Amino acid sequence: LCFLIGSFNVDRFISFFCFLFFVVDETRKISFFIFFIICFVLAVRKETDGPQKQHDIIVSLVNTIGIIVANVPEGLPATVTICLTIAARRLAKNQVWVKELESVETLGSTTMICSDKTGTLTQNRMTAVHAWYDDEIRDVKAPNGGQDITKNPLNLNDPTAARLFRTAAVCCRAQFETITVKVAGKEKPLIERDIIGDASETALLRMCESYFDSIPFRDHFSKVFEIPFNSTNKYQLSIHALPEAPPPVAEREFLRPSVMISPFRNMTKKTIESPVVELEPEEAWDQPRSFAGSGPVRSIQMMEEEAERVRSRKNNRIQQFSLDYQRGEKEKMTQNFTSARTVPQRLVALKGAPEIVIGMCDKIMIGGKAVDLDATYTQKFQDTIIKLASGGERILGFAQIEFEDSIDPAEYNIDAKNYPTSGFTFVGLFSLMDPPRPSVPDSVATCHTAGIKIAMVTGDHPLTATAIAKQIGLLTKPTRDEIAKSRGVSIDQVDETESESVVVTGMKLREWTEEDWAKILNKKEFVFARTSPQQKLVIVEHFQKNGEVVAVTGDGVNDSPALKQANIGVAMGIAGSDVAKEAAKVILMDDNF
Repeated sequence: LCFLIGSFNVDRFISFFCFLFFVVDETRKISFFIFFIICFVLAVRKETDGPQKQHDIIVSLVNTIGIIVANVPEGLPATVTICLTIAARRLAKNQVWVKELESVETLGSTTMICSDKTGTLTQNRMTAVHAWYDDEIRDVKAPNGGQDITKNPLNLNDPTAARLFRTAAVCCRAQFETITVKVAGKEKPLIERDIIGDASETALLRMCESYFDSIPFRDHFSKVFEIPFNSTNKYQLSIHALPEAPPPVAEREFLRPSVMISPFRNMTKKTIESPVVELEPEEAWDQPRSFAGSGPVRSIQMMEEEAERVRSRKNNRIQQFSLDYQRGEKEKMTQNFTSARTVPQRLVALKGAPEIVIGMCDKIMIGGKAVDLDATYTQKFQDTIIKLASGGERILGFAQIEFEDSIDPAEYNIDAKNYPTSGFTFVGLFSLMDPPRPSVPDSVATCHTAGIKIAMVTGDHPLTATAIAKQIGLLTKPTRDEIAKSRGVSIDQVDETESESVVVTGMKLREWTEEDWAKILNKKEFVFARTSPQQKLVIVEHFQKNGEVVAVTGDGVNDSPALKQANIGVAMGIAGSDVAKEAAKVILMDDNF
């Protein structure tokens, strides 16, 4: 009762009571607890004055009772479950779905985050910004026409540019989504159209469509064989029947009014009407429609129309991602075999990582003609890669080879490799910009403040990854390479302990021993570039062996092995694939890192 005499301090009172509660005999704890309640109520009645003070005292009381219940063995499991459930509910309010309650504890114990770049740290909304051909960097206009280019615009009248666009258009699996519901009004801007395909091919298709009608154009080049892009080969290859006769003058519609036609006149031979895709002018298809008038119309008829519109949209997407749709695409390729058998001229289009693509080439196209790829052009190529990648741009290389082949198109086989795999002509580069998410820099700073280390694990070029890492604050200290460059010495003269940041490529990881891993595991900032899915798994395993509690964030199928191996896997809810969501224990419903 001495607490009731002078100034009452809730925190001191509860601390003193908890101490007495643990030292008294077991048989007296119940009576002691009753005594505590009586004293606490008397004190509250004497000292409570104002709603904030009442709230603080109630919170202190709840915490005290929780401590007491938790120290009773029978109440410990219930207390832990309640705490984890409360934490999971708080996470749910922040658009974080926790599959298992145990994951909440692991999430709170995380000391290391291995994050993918594209779609996780960046917006996964790529846009083509530059092209390199004829030893010159050109600007690509914005898909929606909103960018005024005056510096060095790309010109389709250049023969090399025409070949570069042809390769980009035909060696692309992305396509505009088919809209079955037609709504009166003007079309949505091109940048807002839905496209089925990954982020890189979506950007390329939008770029091509902004210059000419890419869909009917590439339909002239019947595809008979394809090797899709994968993280191991890092390239995509497709074989097409090459038209012989030039197109009629009427095919001038293939190009937008703002670009030239002449280089494309010798690339196609038949006329195809451009597909009509009518889209809603203002509202997004995935959002409820806003009807005219004061507020939403509540009639049953309007509600049914709205439900049918959304249902048609979802069914359309499901149909195009279904196995039946994929079989249909294969059937189209099979049908192309018949027409391609009478066309001996073939075109092989190659797209992928620049260093991989140029390694398969022995010529380069300059002014529309193939010349030898000598050391001079190779050095210019390397300088361009450094310049573009240093700006955080993802770079794709394009090459082609035209040849005559009498083999049946159906007999092309990836195991037999009965198609050209070398001797290509390098055409040029396209660079894509994928800006970081606005919230990522603050999130990275918060993690660093909490003592959580972050490693970027990506398949992009090391210079691109480094530039993005610096933009979001992941790399704040110089690497050994940068220290050596600033001193004007070789990297061997810089001690490993002088740098707290490291940038490593997948090529180096293949050669690393356990001793090499031990040198970098205790650093604070990491960037792993040009990595394969297997290497992502190895990276996670080594951090775990070093005593780290590792969380892996990712959205793609290639991230699933690392998501499964991590102490806790975190997938993206919007951009994430079904495989990644299945492997993860936590899903970010708004993709907010």
